Amino acid sequence: MACSALTAVLAGIVGYVAAVRGWVWLVPQLAERVPKEKHVAFLIDLWAHSASYFAGFVGGVVLIVLVILARQRASLVEENR
Repeated sequence: MACSALTAVLAGIVGYVAAVRGWVWLVPQLAERVPKEKHVAFLIDLWAHSASYFAGFVGGVVLIVLVILARQRASLVEENR
């Protein structure tokens, strides 16, 4: 969870810089619905949430791979007994 939180914070900072400098913006459909003064905050939140979900996905994939490898090793040890 700490990795997810750190990833979210870093992405929020990157999102802030990108939004303030005009590198990213809301698509017109969202820009109409979100008050102009909240666009940067919305983008920061978007980047932080997306990064957190991505970190969780990557962490899940890493755990899956580690479990598969551990089970394969355990299976090989059993076969060699």
